[in-house]
Amino acid sequence: KAAGFIVLTLFSAFFILFPDNSIQDQFAHFASVEFNTTFQILAHLLLFYTAWRWRSWQPVLVDLAVSLPLNITLQLVKHFLTADFAIRPSGGFGGFPSGHASATFSLAFLLSIYYPRLWTVWYVAAGLVTWSRVQTNAHTELQIAAGMIFGSILAYICVLWLGPAKNKKLSETQG
Repeated sequence: KAAGFIVLTLFSAFFILFPDNSIQDQFAHFASVEFNTTFQILAHLLLFYTAWRWRSWQPVLVDLAVSLPLNITLQLVKHFLTADFAIRPSGGFGGFPSGHASATFSLAFLLSIYYPRLWTVWYVAAGLVTWSRVQTNAHTELQIAAGMIFGSILAYICVLWLGPAKNKKLSETQG
């Protein structure tokens, strides 16, 4: 827990002490693209590793049950929703809800179920990605909040439906 709070504190202090926008913008672009991609790939690989370690397909099924409907629903909503709140700060369409926020927060939720001791790491990583999307003017705060809520709720529903608590090995590690 302390590691996540230390990283968050250092991250906040960096931007308070060095308010130069070019450094923030460069870091935000890095977090929005490279860090986001790395986090998502490693998160999916970690869920696959968990399935292999448990000799159970359950973590992979939960991951797929979240990822596939999430991406399909996001693309449909972004394609058909043309309301004012769906317009990106840059003027383009397809901003509501944020796909980055949905994906990272659903993965943070899933990872915190399987690795509860590292929950701060998962949510700091997801928070960093969502902050970067606002900082780079890719999304508004409303679009980010909608993505965070959508991803978290979908992950929660899938966990209830497929239930990692039903898995004997998870309940043994937590209890």
